[in-house]
Amino acid sequence: MNRGTIFLLALVMAQPLFAQLSGSNQAIYQLGNQPDRLPANRTNLYDQLNLFYGSGDITLGLRAEIYNTDSRYEYNRISQKYIAYNLGNLQLRLGNFYEILGRGLLLRSYELPGVVYEDTGTQQRYGFYKDVEGLSLRYENEFIRAKALAGRPLDFSRPPIQGRSQRRRFFVQGGEVDFLLHDNFNPGVLYLRSDSDGRVKEYNGLNFDGYWGDIQYYAEYIQDGSNRDGTFQLGQNGAHAFYASFNVVYKRASLSFEYKDYNNFTLVFNDPPPLVREHTYTLLNRSTHSIEPNNESGYQLEVLLDIGGDNSVTVNHSRAVNHLGNQRYTFFEYYADVNYYLDPDIITKVFADYSQDELVSQKNRYTAGASAEWGFGKDWQFISEIQWQHFQRDFIFNPAQNHSAENRYVNVSLNKGPIYSAGIILEYSNDPVETNQLVTSGTLKFRSWPAFLATYQYDQQNVFNLFVGKRRGGNACTGGICYRVLDFEGVELSLTTRF
Repeated sequence: MNRGTIFLLALVMAQPLFAQLSGSNQAIYQLGNQPDRLPANRTNLYDQLNLFYGSGDITLGLRAEIYNTDSRYEYNRISQKYIAYNLGNLQLRLGNFYEILGRGLLLRSYELPGVVYEDTGTQQRYGFYKDVEGLSLRYENEFIRAKALAGRPLDFSRPPIQGRSQRRRFFVQGGEVDFLLHDNFNPGVLYLRSDSDGRVKEYNGLNFDGYWGDIQYYAEYIQDGSNRDGTFQLGQNGAHAFYASFNVVYKRASLSFEYKDYNNFTLVFNDPPPLVREHTYTLLNRSTHSIEPNNESGYQLEVLLDIGGDNSVTVNHSRAVNHLGNQRYTFFEYYADVNYYLDPDIITKVFADYSQDELVSQKNRYTAGASAEWGFGKDWQFISEIQWQHFQRDFIFNPAQNHSAENRYVNVSLNKGPIYSAGIILEYSNDPVETNQLVTSGTLKFRSWPAFLATYQYDQQNVFNLFVGKRRGGNACTGGICYRVLDFEGVELSLTTRF
């Protein structure tokens, strides 16, 4: 029994003694499989337990994960543990931690709470987080804000079956210092060194933020330290990343503009800003452009208008260009929506979108939809939503497969306050990539994904979720992080507990 397991058992057994002990547990059981994958009645159980203990300036944390199934990919392990200490302006953390340098061009670790990832090849399931294992320090006063770290970042793309030596093969050291000089201008410097299998890479850069009148601005530039002459490599072939943003609010309007230029900057431990709108609408969220830091430049512009009465209009435009090998790929999107209250109990939402993403072989992509939320009675709410998408699917290596395709989405749900919720989702698509059919001639056949969802909040600490039917896979984005969701057909039951 390892030390982490002993510590976990000690905390659980001593729980009555610790008034400051808190935690959460998420258990997800599945009966089913990916379509056309055997056995169709495959079962698996994933469980994640988080424990936190605080006493004065000291905080302890522990995470245990269990994945049980009928294959060699099951596991049970202590996946995180840490001790944190606050001493005035100084914060120290030993163990697993999350940190970001600048805006994430150089290093960004994160967690998507409640999201469970499933590896494409092994179907192994594990928590969606990318942390660092080591030591972090933070210090801040009225003149300076500093961060320093040393540790091994997690390569999230590798499942637990590959072991710690592969998932944490990089050792990084570095930090950031920001000088708080004035509201109008605050400069900073950043540095990071990575070691892996005897290969050493160094990165350095600078950033600054502040206000220029009513405009809030930020800029950051990072480059590979191997450029010994110290000159900027923006727009050249050297490894670099540049990001800038501007935000302004004027009366009832707010405007934001962002620019990016990334080249040869796909690092295991970084996650640069994508500069694409993250949509809550399912079809648009699934179509979100995934950035390629190996080579990508572009911008995003968004305007939000308050038209009175809690009603609003949003307009967004983003564009990105990738040069990969001898090929040039272009992404662009034009988006607009209106949120409008018909009366205090009914809110309607309408959106329209036109886009193209050559990296995924989609052109002339039109998406539109509408939703309505109607509150009635005592804490009752009825929600209906419909979405439609049409695009041209282009296959570079097989033009005979080129075809127009459609996606359709319908969602109807009924909620009773925070206690009960039940709904039906129905999706259709005749996209050849989704239906696995070769296009030769004639009309494409539609594939459907019907599903029933229900939620029951037993009390303030326990929530049950039920899914029955077919879940469509594809791209999904949360908090600026995009990942692949696998198709699923069957029953899924989850219980989330907080204590």
